[in-house]
Amino acid sequence: MENQPVYSVGYIRLSDPSQLLGTGDENQGAALRRTSQQYNAPLWPSDEFFTETFTGSSHNRPVYDALFNKIKVA
Repeated sequence: MENQPVYSVGYIRLSDPSQLLGTGDENQGAALRRTSQQYNAPLWPSDEFFTETFTGSSHNRPVYDALFNKIKVA
């Protein structure tokens, strides 16, 4: 079996919409980029992040669900 490439997927969940006005998404994005580089697993697709704002108690996360389905198809 050939070695298959390994990719990272950047999912950012913000607990409060006000975090979009600060650096919450930027900090999480920077951490995701560092980790993907550390493990030599480029972000898929094309250095893209998937971001949504929901509290931790919410199980309704449409961006996460769409991302999960996109990964299953790829």
